[in-house]
Amino acid sequence: MSELEGYARFLPDLAKSALPPQRERQRAMSTVALALRHATDSLAGLDEAARGWLLAHIYQELGGSKAESVNAARAQIAAQILQPDLIDLLNRAARAARDAADTLPEPAPRIRAELYGARAVLGLFAAHELPFSQGENGFAAEALRALLALCGLPDVDRVGYWLRQAIDNPANLP
Repeated sequence: MSELEGYARFLPDLAKSALPPQRERQRAMSTVALALRHATDSLAGLDEAARGWLLAHIYQELGGSKAESVNAARAQIAAQILQPDLIDLLNRAARAARDAADTLPEPAPRIRAELYGARAVLGLFAAHELPFSQGENGFAAEALRALLALCGLPDVDRVGYWLRQAIDNPANLP
């Protein structure tokens, strides 16, 4: 029973783990790429003194300087040291984000909680060398109903279906 309870703690999280649609995921990555491109353009559009001041503050924030304040000399040095690298970094990051959005692989199909639970029951029965039947009324069906009830999932009418799916698709048994 404690093994079923362990699976029961995990299954509700599995049921909530659905990823957004692929187009939304790609759109979000494209937004990051665009924001990086805008940051590059904005940085390049600043006059040298303002860019130096900004870069000195960035340098200080990133731990490059322990000084309490940023002064004009540090700003000029920061502009000379950081400007080419930062603009290049932002351009490369924007290209990488765009490429990532274009090549984002489809997510693996989400395993339904009922199937994962059926696989858990099948695995437990195999581990304890218990006879396993895939019908609606056997001991395995009752174990799956108990597991799903522990998870707080609504009553599943067709536990036999999920048990058959677990037998037919035993990959990644818990």
